[in-house]
Amino acid sequence: MKRLLLTALSLLAFLTAFSQRPGEIESVADRFDEYDAELKNLTKKIGRANDLAALDDFDKSLADLNTRWDLYYQSSAALIGGNKTLLDACTQLMAVKDDLGQKAADKRLALQSQADFEEAGRFMAGKDSLYRRLLKSAKRYSQIQMTAAQLKKVQGKEQLLTAQLDQRYSAAQAASENIKWKTPKEKEEALSELEEKYLNLKNYSAQIQECQYKPFIERIRDWLMSFAAVAVILMFANMVQGKIQAAKQMKENMKKMQEQLHKNDDEIPSI
Repeated sequence: MKRLLLTALSLLAFLTAFSQRPGEIESVADRFDEYDAELKNLTKKIGRANDLAALDDFDKSLADLNTRWDLYYQSSAALIGGNKTLLDACTQLMAVKDDLGQKAADKRLALQSQADFEEAGRFMAGKDSLYRRLLKSAKRYSQIQMTAAQLKKVQGKEQLLTAQLDQRYSAAQAASENIKWKTPKEKEEALSELEEKYLNLKNYSAQIQECQYKPFIERIRDWLMSFAAVAVILMFANMVQGKIQAAKQMKENMKKMQEQLHKNDDEIPSI
């Protein structure tokens, strides 16, 4: 049975090759040359595509070529498969076509990532003043119990804003891995700058959420405790500074003593 199958396949290949006429082979080869010329133009086009709009235009051109290629290949598959030269040329064209598609996808990912990273920076830069206004309102509404509802409204608005902030920061961090940075240092500096903006806004967020109404006595107590904490810190700092000064003075005294001893040694007459 196996031998019969092999014989049938050999016969089919022979009949296919026999049925090929030189004119048909040349026609397919000419068509391949046309597709090759189009692929070369698309290679130049993807090299010049430096924004998403240009990539959209490239994708349309490649999709059009793919459609025409698929239709032609289906109609000429038997002829191509029966000729090694045509089959090799077909394989090469398809490899170039697939490579162009991958290059477009990689470039789109890099450009989209760059856009997401920059958008996150713009979002943070534009929200600094808004956070300050929300913090000011939260502090004002926390002064009296009657404005507790307004305080909750401000805090709710801030929570929605911070959810957007967190989302954009996370997206920017992920996008940074796909951006074509010139140097590792450029990436490090860009991430550091973005993180600084993010943490600054998160600090405002924490202060806004901490705002709550407290009776006058409690506010006085908190103020006194904070004042006491500052006083302790200052006292500790002064103590440390005093010890440093004392150590310096002791070192200076020892140095003078050593100099005096050497001076006395020089004055002793030698025998």
